[in-house]
Amino acid sequence: EKIYFFGHSQGGITGALFVPHEPNLKAAVLSGAGAQLLLTLLRKETEISIATLLSLALNDDDYGPLDEFHPTLNILQTFIEPADPLGYARTYLREPPGGIAPRSVFLSYGVGDTYTPNITTEALAVAAGIAPAGELVVGYDALELTGPVTPLTPPVCDNYVGSTGTSSAVVVQYEPRPGNDGHFVVFDHMTAQRQSSAFLGTHAADGCATLIE
Repeated sequence: EKIYFFGHSQGGITGALFVPHEPNLKAAVLSGAGAQLLLTLLRKETEISIATLLSLALNDDDYGPLDEFHPTLNILQTFIEPADPLGYARTYLREPPGGIAPRSVFLSYGVGDTYTPNITTEALAVAAGIAPAGELVVGYDALELTGPVTPLTPPVCDNYVGSTGTSSAVVVQYEPRPGNDGHFVVFDHMTAQRQSSAFLGTHAADGCATLIE
C-alpha cells in the first residue's frame, strides 16, 4: 500500500506519466526528467546534433533555422502528446484524478544537462505548479509565466495545499561537478544524493516527504 518511486532519465520521463495515476504512490523523485518532445529534439546537445539531422531530413530551406514554431515539428508533437509528460503535469497537484491526494514530487536536475535539456525539466515544473527550492544556479524564463518567484528554503515539507490534501512538490537545480554532465547530478553530487533519498525516506518515516538542507 506504500509505493515510493525513483526514476532517472527515461525512467523519470516514464515515471512522470505514472505519478498522477497510482493511488498508492506516496512520493516520487524524478531525476533528469523533462517534457515536450519538440523542445527535446531542438535543444538536446549530444555528440550528434538532432536539430541538424531534422533540418536535413525536412529539407525546408525556405523556413530557415528550425525553431519551436516549425509546422512539421508541431504536427509531430501533436501525435506524441498523449504520451508526453507535459499533458499530465496539471494532474500532479491542481487536478488530481479521482480524488487522489496531490502528489509529493521532487524534480532534480543539473545545469547544462545535455541529455534532457534544462528547458524541458523547467517546462514540466512550471506546468505542474512545482515550486523551485534551494539555490537557483541559473534562472529560467518559464518562471516568468507565474510571476515573481522566490525559491523555497529547505527544509520544505507539505508546501502545497490542495482541495484533496497536502503534498511536498519541489524542483531543485544543481551545479554539476567540473567535467561531469548535469544529467548525472543525482549520482555524483552529494547534496543531490542526500536530498533525493531523504525525500522518500522522510515520508516513509513520518508521512511527510521533506526536502532537507
